[in-house]
Amino acid sequence: MEVARDCVRHLLHNHDPDTFPVGHNGTSVSTLITQVLYPEYKMPELYLHCSHCEYHLRINNYRIGRIMYIGANAHGSTAQILENYLQHQTPQICVICNIPLDAAIHFNEPPKNVAFDVTDRDIIVSHSIKILGSTRSIVLYLKGLVYYGSFHFTCRFIDDTSS
Repeated sequence: MEVARDCVRHLLHNHDPDTFPVGHNGTSVSTLITQVLYPEYKMPELYLHCSHCEYHLRINNYRIGRIMYIGANAHGSTAQILENYLQHQTPQICVICNIPLDAAIHFNEPPKNVAFDVTDRDIIVSHSIKILGSTRSIVLYLKGLVYYGSFHFTCRFIDDTSS
């Protein structure tokens, strides 16, 4: 694991030496995770639809990534928060019947990993989450946790035999 860490650190430093310094200097774990999980190559599609008149609009949205930053007012589990994020009511109004539109995010191909930043939040970490695809859905299982503060972190990888 240390050899892999050192190789990745070297690659990141060569790509962006200011953000990823070497030696006794460090970078934030959030910045590291953002770099490793970005960009999102299989972009999701955002659908706006009216539940009353069936008006719908598809929007390609390139701002949706694989990292979810949990808001201060969020509560419940990571699975519930993701479900609310992927399907929710918007402030936009239907052009036909004048009621709020619902939003649904569907992935052309569901991602193989998703990260949640639950820093300073009282959130229940789900053991599995469901991601909606345009033709199929996928269930992702918890595979790791990272606890961090300042420039130090501890991680735990979870495999099928972990309890």
